[in-house]
Amino acid sequence: MKYYLIYFTQEYVVIDEQQEYYVVISDNNEEITCSKDRFIVIRDSKLIQKIKATINELNYQIDFFFS
Repeated sequence: MKYYLIYFTQEYVVIDEQQEYYVVISDNNEEITCSKDRFIVIRDSKLIQKIKATINELNYQIDFFFS
């Protein structure tokens, strides 16, 4: 089953899921490791699962962007 990481308006394919993190493919085909506790899995349908950033992660990204 494919997973997707939603980052603002983009989605990234999750290629690996471990206990503490997800590994995703970026737009540049680079592997990125993302802390799992910043995201939650949501089910849009029985076949598709997406990962949606929690408010904590969005706040972290906004603080980082504006600092």
